[in-house]
Amino acid sequence: MTLNEVGDFLAGSFAPLAFIWLAFAVVLQSLELSLQRRELELSRNVANESKDAIRAQAEEARRSADYFDVQTKLMEAQKDREEREEANDELPGLCVQIREAAKNAFPVITAGRSLHEYDVVREVAEHLLTLGYDLEGPAFPQDYPDFSDKFVRLRELWPVLGQSAKIHLGMFQMEEFLCYREAERNRPDGDKSETSSQSSGMGAE
Repeated sequence: MTLNEVGDFLAGSFAPLAFIWLAFAVVLQSLELSLQRRELELSRNVANESKDAIRAQAEEARRSADYFDVQTKLMEAQKDREEREEANDELPGLCVQIREAAKNAFPVITAGRSLHEYDVVREVAEHLLTLGYDLEGPAFPQDYPDFSDKFVRLRELWPVLGQSAKIHLGMFQMEEFLCYREAERNRPDGDKSETSSQSSGMGAE
């Protein structure tokens, strides 16, 4: 057998094997590509599920924050209500003490008159204003020590008192006497300084 015949024999023998191997390689690569596509699809599904879980957690966190915010506001409202109730409960006794002190200091206000204790407190404050006194003036606690601590306590209660009690006590005159200027807290610094200067000037006069 010549070399050409041997070559033709080997080529004829291995050609089908090469074709079979090539076909097997193509099928194997196709299977690998199919598996890769499936893996990518699974990865996308996992990513989408993770996004949904993160979105759900964010929504739950937002709801929790809203819930705690509502609870905080309810607690603050409850605290304000309790403070207002305590202040309104304490106020009548405090006004009675001021009325009793007024019987000695200002008998002209109470003598022969049947006044509610709130009315007496209002008239005492108005009378002290006409005399040039206010709660922050240095002369007031020296000249009227029986009233000083009581009006100091009234100023402490003033922010949480009910509106009707404030009106009964003569709100504007009482706030002037107590030097309680709530509106000044929201004014610019320049306006506050001007108001303080005017108050100092009035005190000096």
